[in-house]
Parts: sequence; structure tokens; C-alpha cells
Amino acid sequence: MNKKILIIISVLVLASTLFTTTVYGDGDIDLPPIPIHPSTTDAVTDSVTESLLPSTDNEFEAEEVSFPDGDVTESTSKTAAPQTTSKPVKKPARVKLKKLVRGRKKITVKWKKVKGAKGYQIQYTLKKGFKGKKKSIYVKNKTLKRTVKKLKAKRKYYVRVRAYKLSNGKKIYGKWSKVRAIKTK
Repeated sequence: MNKKILIIISVLVLASTLFTTTVYGDGDIDLPPIPIHPSTTDAVTDSVTESLLPSTDNEFEAEEVSFPDGDVTESTSKTAAPQTTSKPVKKPARVKLKKLVRGRKKITVKWKKVKGAKGYQIQYTLKKGFKGKKKSIYVKNKTLKRTVKKLKAKRKYYVRVRAYKLSNGKKIYGKWSKVRAIKTK
């Protein structure tokens, strides 16, 4: 019965040199140069050397090679991983405010749906230019109106809304709607 030989080829690209390590079934390790198989050494090493050109990733792929006398060899070669290309995400369109409804210490904001939006940000403040203190509320894409409560009575509030999409867990915002003003009761 022939002994099975396990050969692991590890690639270290250091000054364009290829190192080969051989591991036998009983755990002994021999360092290069060791021929893989006397009858097929040139053919195997040429094909392995061509497939082991340096690349930028660290993924390895194993393949099994059989010899005529029954020896089985496992070789590991470095291969390029499939590249994923992601398209840049287009910003959502500008939100159009439909209506602002005033109430006692509250306001209701209504807007039109934006195609492809994952949610909306509503921002409100007491200052016209949105400078200084302002508050924001985030709502999901199916929500097209929101009541803002706990406001001051008989005060003028400025409101604007924008849509956002998600790309790799980050929010990509569209442009703000036109600023609308409303006075609470």
C-alpha cells in the first residue's frame, strides 16, 4: 500500500521568491527543495507556479491532484476573490410639504411621499434660519404625517422635512423641503 502524501504549498511573496513546505502524513515537515513526484515534478510545479502569481487578497483555494501510482496530493493555491462593485446611491428627491396644522401646544406636519425613501427627518425650531437650537424627529417611510407635541403656546415655529436612503448602514439625505412657518394655539 502506497503512503498518502499531503503537500501544502504556502505562498510568501518576499522579494519575488516562492517557498514550498511539504507536510507528510505522520506530521514530519521538510523544507524545500523536495520534488512532489518524480514522474510529474516538472508538469505539476510549472502549473502550480503559474497559478501562484501574487495578488492583493489572502484567499486560498485547495485542489486535489492524483498521480498514476495512486498517491494523492492536496495543493493550495492563492486565487483572486470575486470583486463586488457597488453603484453610488442616488440621493432622494426633495420632499414637498402638503400642510401644517396648528393645535394647542402642538403642530401636525404632512408631506408627499418620496419614491425610494427609507424614512424622513422632520426638523423644527423657533428661529427662521434654523440657527441655534433645533430639534429633529425621524420617521419610517410609510409615515406621511407626524404630530409634534410639547411645544410652547402662541409661538411661531419653522418646519422643514427631508427624505433619506440607506447605503451600507449610512443615511444619505435628500434636500430639505421649503421652510414653512406656523403659530401654535
